[in-house]
Amino acid sequence: MNDAEVGGKVVRKRGGKASGQASREPDFEESLRRLEAIVGRLEAGELPLEETLRLFEEGQVLVRGCGGLLERAEQRVKELVEGTGETRDVAISGVGGAGASGGAEDREGTNA
Repeated sequence: MNDAEVGGKVVRKRGGKASGQASREPDFEESLRRLEAIVGRLEAGELPLEETLRLFEEGQVLVRGCGGLLERAEQRVKELVEGTGETRDVAISGVGGAGASGGAEDREGTNA
């Protein structure tokens, strides 16, 4: 078991020892590196079915997490641009072509 309850809090065990700190979410770059490693293993096509499914599921979680991080970054950029008085639309394209439609390159020339 990887989790333990200590003082009413659930803490993640690392290396067999309970950590008092909350488990942090991986940052975008860590998640992207892991996702690229998973894609490489899946594309090789030499994994057993159960391992393939496990990696695919992990990849889906990473994609959703990266998407959320990109959305928050895009919102932050919009807020910063709006704070300068500029009115142009700002978009951050998705990872590896996912969600790339509607990106800044698609709207080029539509903004003043």
